[in-house]
Amino acid sequence: MNTKTSGILYDTDQGIFNTQSMLDEQEVIRKGVVREVLTEGTREHQDFTEKQFGSIPSDWPVVRLGEVLTDSRYGTDEKSHSDGEGYPTLRIPNVVQRRITEDDIKYTELSDSAVEKLALQEGDLLIVRTNGNPDYAGRCAVFEERDETYVFASYLIRLRFDEDRVHPKYVREFLNSSLGRVEMNGWIRTSAGNYNLSIGGIEKIEIPLPPLEEQREIVEIVETLDENQESTREYKNRISNLKEGISRRLVSGDVRIHSEVDIPDEVRVDV
Repeated sequence: MNTKTSGILYDTDQGIFNTQSMLDEQEVIRKGVVREVLTEGTREHQDFTEKQFGSIPSDWPVVRLGEVLTDSRYGTDEKSHSDGEGYPTLRIPNVVQRRITEDDIKYTELSDSAVEKLALQEGDLLIVRTNGNPDYAGRCAVFEERDETYVFASYLIRLRFDEDRVHPKYVREFLNSSLGRVEMNGWIRTSAGNYNLSIGGIEKIEIPLPPLEEQREIVEIVETLDENQESTREYKNRISNLKEGISRRLVSGDVRIHSEVDIPDEVRVDV
């Protein structure tokens, strides 16, 4: 490998390292900001009260999730498959990093009556109810409307909220935060090496309840941080793909670098 090739690969390695460092820093900042807005809010609050979450504004009531739900339900235990017949079915692998993904989507054939009970709506919160990893049990994401009718599998629990009182994404942020994890862990049970949450346990989880508009403001702040992280993550993926492409072409002999190569300037600078 000549000097020019080594330099290009070094530049891409540095770009990957720098973006990962930025992602790590952004995650630390995110956790700090999330804790702050979940305990101090977005308004000027004068009086605070000590609760199990720490000090929160005195005018925020603490409620059990069951008090703000209109429906809670386990998913289908019908066998799903990959042939595209039936309804797209969200499973544990589709609830990742506070988001719903459609990777490796499965399908389930269901009766009309079952679909009526299990069809997902905008704002439904899906919670992973069982997992061998205690950090994965209880992770959750909010469903956003799709063109097709989606349902969900048995290892997920669907929560549907009274949206006149609570913003579903506010609940998502609280449950996925360190504060929510501590509260949730009190209701996680172990069995046969798995960590499990039941609907009964989830309904007993307590959360602070800011006014609805302040909940929306909290969600906006957190989602802005998430968007920044996603941009950095996409940037890192571009550099990683660039390095992989260069390495593959060098190994195959498709290209030998003796002159200028089209490498983005952004790879050569610190991010």
